[in-house]
Amino acid sequence: MDKIKKIAKRVGMAIGALLVLFIGGMLLNFYVRLPKVRPPQTLTAPSNPEAVERGRYLVNNVAGCVGCHSPVQHIPGEPPEEGKLGAGRDFGAPEGAKVHIRAKNITPDKATGIGDYTDGEIARATREGIGKDGHVMFPQMPYRTYGETLSDGEMLDIIAYLRTLKPVANDPGPTTAGFPVSMFIRGVPQPVETVAPPAPSPSDKMARGKWLLRVCSCNECHDSVDSHMQKIPGKSLAGGFRFTIPDRLRDRAKHHERQGNGHRRIHGRRHRARDQRRQRQGRQKPLCDALVVLQRHDDRRQGRAHRRAS
Repeated sequence: MDKIKKIAKRVGMAIGALLVLFIGGMLLNFYVRLPKVRPPQTLTAPSNPEAVERGRYLVNNVAGCVGCHSPVQHIPGEPPEEGKLGAGRDFGAPEGAKVHIRAKNITPDKATGIGDYTDGEIARATREGIGKDGHVMFPQMPYRTYGETLSDGEMLDIIAYLRTLKPVANDPGPTTAGFPVSMFIRGVPQPVETVAPPAPSPSDKMARGKWLLRVCSCNECHDSVDSHMQKIPGKSLAGGFRFTIPDRLRDRAKHHERQGNGHRRIHGRRHRARDQRRQRQGRQKPLCDALVVLQRHDDRRQGRAHRRAS
């Protein structure tokens, strides 16, 4: 019996030692070897009107920078608040989550924005996920995608446009993440080894469309995922990403195959009037047009159920 106890003790000690080595190695990897960081490049953005206009198009219509980096009005479409374009945004902390996401002020304000960033530091943050002070940016910012899709020319056009924004003094604060999320995100940034080629010409519609889908990160919301949030093969852009909004749970982002069947009517006068009436009554404010469609569909379904019950 004593022999069995000694063997069990030795096995337990061996397992404990292996666990200590494993945990120590993991911590060493994440907190010493990672993140992968390189010095910012020496870049100089142009300032001519053509470059600024190209940057305006990329920022507002392709990369969607101001959509995340601006405080928004809580109406369908979530347009930026007047006079606060690029002034940063606090997304809040989902209930039960260990992450509080805040998008940085990207106006030229020197105290709270990017006014004291070099062009190389802005490019590194956008495409590699490393802030001016070396901190790792939360990967809700799709910097890996931008690193794979934005050429140096397009990146500099974006910077040229951002430099023209009205400086706004506003600090939404840093994004915070609890352990172990704070550890795992250190492994996400990757230095751009091979710079992406320029975007395909609009004349090549297929190539241009594929590039737009990638740089716009359409798949991040519109791909079907399983219960572990892993993408399902063969379900690209098929809908199914789960959005949580107050009081209700929306099970599907708008399915692309359903476009053109009347959903675009959400911008009609009758629907806008109803939205405004709901807002005055303090009812739920939709987060985006796709969720508005789902909310209205659910309202109609509930109304039919209520009429049948009565």
